[in-house]
Amino acid sequence: MKTFQLILSLVVLSLVVSSLPVMGVDFVRGDADAVPVFGVGAGGEITITDAIFTLVYLFLGGPAPPCLDAADTNDDEELTIADPIMTLMYLFILGPAAPPPAPTPSGAAYPAGDCGPDPAGAVLDCALFPPCP
Repeated sequence: MKTFQLILSLVVLSLVVSSLPVMGVDFVRGDADAVPVFGVGAGGEITITDAIFTLVYLFLGGPAPPCLDAADTNDDEELTIADPIMTLMYLFILGPAAPPPAPTPSGAAYPAGDCGPDPAGAVLDCALFPPCP
C-alpha cells in the first residue's frame, strides 16, 4: 500500500511540475556570439560576427551558438540562413529589428535592459547568455 501511495505521489508531483511555466535564460535576439569562441565574439552588441558565427555553425560545422534563441533572429523557432540574413539587413541596410527581446534601434550596442526571455516559443534552447544579468 505504501508503494502505491509513493507512486501516486510521484505521478501527481510530476504533473504539477510539468504544468509550471518554464522560465528561460534572458537574452537579446540577434547576438549569436554572446560567448567568445576561439577568441571571437564578445556579446553585448549586434555585429557582423553574429551573422558569420551563425553561418559557420550552419554550413561549416562550427560550434553551436550557446543561445540558439539569440541566433534565431527572425524568431521562427528554426535556425536557418534567414537568421544571419536578417541580422545583416538590420546592420547594413536598415532592415527591421528582430522580434523581442531585441536590441533598441539606437545602434548595435544594447543595454542590459534589452534582455528578456523568449515570449513566444520553447523549441530552441538558451543555455548561456552572459551579456544579460
